[in-house]
Amino acid sequence: MRRYHLLRAATVFICFLLSLFLTNQSPAWGQKGKAAKNLLQLQKHSSKALQHAGKTSRIVKTPISISVEVQLLRTTSARIRIPKIPESKIKTILTDNPNPTNALEQLWLMQEKHRFAPSFDLLAMQYYIKHFGLVTPHLNKLFKRVSHLNSRKVESRFIARMSFLKTNQQTILNEIFNYKISKTDIRMRYTADVDNIMEQNFNAKKLVLSVESRMSPMEQKDFSVRHVNAHSVFKTPKGEYGVYQYMGPTDLIPNLYKYLLNGKNKHAPVTLVFDEESRSLAMYNEDKTLWLRITPHEYANPKKIHIHLNEYRTVAFMDADGITRNETVNVNLSIPVLQGIVLPSHPQQAQQFLYEKLVLHPVKNLQGDKHVTIERRAIF
Repeated sequence: MRRYHLLRAATVFICFLLSLFLTNQSPAWGQKGKAAKNLLQLQKHSSKALQHAGKTSRIVKTPISISVEVQLLRTTSARIRIPKIPESKIKTILTDNPNPTNALEQLWLMQEKHRFAPSFDLLAMQYYIKHFGLVTPHLNKLFKRVSHLNSRKVESRFIARMSFLKTNQQTILNEIFNYKISKTDIRMRYTADVDNIMEQNFNAKKLVLSVESRMSPMEQKDFSVRHVNAHSVFKTPKGEYGVYQYMGPTDLIPNLYKYLLNGKNKHAPVTLVFDEESRSLAMYNEDKTLWLRITPHEYANPKKIHIHLNEYRTVAFMDADGITRNETVNVNLSIPVLQGIVLPSHPQQAQQFLYEKLVLHPVKNLQGDKHVTIERRAIF
């Protein structure tokens, strides 16, 4: 018994000292990996010693002693977590290598030489910030997913596709818009399920340009998405209402959503995705080439309540090498609604009111519609 406790106390004390050493030291690149290896060896030998002492003393560990060991292992493991390449060095790599493919190769060399964790998401993010617009939750999740795969094949194709879209973005957009699009409104989107991306199914062509255009009553900027523009009107039993800055009854919001997707065809199939955790909703037409989205972002500011109506378009253009290509573009029309609506004075109550009217009410209203399929899952 005494021998067992002495060995156990020595193990805890040694691990504690080593943890302090790892915390207070600033080893050069590569030495953290050696320290981690030494710690694991120490834990291995200490564990064997404890097992031997337990056998010779015929002692059965109590649940308390086991939980202490588990906590110790978790603490030491957290201290030796492998870091990613610092953001400052990512920026330097991109500055020194304007060609993103070359920058990626430098990233791989640094990861290997200094045993950094996969850092592709940081490289992709910095390249995106430099050449495209707003970083969306979708993109943040996409970059992290690709980095998690740690596949050079996928990373090479991904960064090459980003470079292609950066080089040809203005030529592509000139085929859709007759006015200049602000850089902040030029984004990217992966048109397949981000959660299911694997090395075997990654398709670089599904990484497309996504452009946001704000609905405008000005003729020169009145951009149409199929049947929807600033002059569109939808009919209900309670009357006719304009889509632009909709100010009709809030209980007709489900009718507005269905009109945006299917126009006058009230019985066309619709898929509604309710993401209760993120207090969000998305609705799709039958072939999912047209959809709308409502998240807390859309109703966060009572003065800027809006709906995003999205459409996939195919664009034919001539690229920088003189080759005619067909590209898919995600057009995102931002539609202002409920401008000037009277809301509860308390901010939290106002947010809850808008959540109920823009998200919960459509879910409840449409769940009995045989033409509507409702799914409960994440929308990002």
